[in-house]
Amino acid sequence: MAEVTLTKKPILLDPFLPEEWLHIRIKKEILHQGFPWHYPGVAVINDPDPYKACFATQFYDKPTGDDKWFLAPSLTHAFDSFAWHNQSWFQIEHVMRCRANMYAPGQVTSPHIDNENENRWSLLYYLNDADGGTVIDGKEYYHKENTALFFDARLNHYPIESTTPSRVSVNWIIAGRYKQDTVRLD
Repeated sequence: MAEVTLTKKPILLDPFLPEEWLHIRIKKEILHQGFPWHYPGVAVINDPDPYKACFATQFYDKPTGDDKWFLAPSLTHAFDSFAWHNQSWFQIEHVMRCRANMYAPGQVTSPHIDNENENRWSLLYYLNDADGGTVIDGKEYYHKENTALFFDARLNHYPIESTTPSRVSVNWIIAGRYKQDTVRLD
């Protein structure tokens, strides 16, 4: 597992899943032809611009009780892997939400935040190689297979337009906090 430097900026986790078999399993669960994508994605359903949308599937939402982990059960193991490999610096309280987004060429969503509360974190896992990526708080991060970005869910972010046939990411929103004795945020 890559060493993590703690800052107020997004943290790049490369690789996200050191267990390559698990990454391959998740790809098989989500990237197959019969996967139930919905359009427009839930997060952008109220956007006034109908072209600012993507395909999405929600696996879990704590506030509403939505629980569809059965659509990609290996995602629970991926999150457990993240929790295990990063337990020295981050204390997880619970998962708030998990969803997958798929962008077809030219699709983007409007700038947004994932959660407005303190101690809520976004974990954005890139499932496949693609051009495009994500702009977080003004900085560009490129979409590379089996990498993830961990950042404050209150940070403004949006996708970079892609020409790849399908750019897929999984996003968890996590309630948790940095461990006090391991963190110095400059």
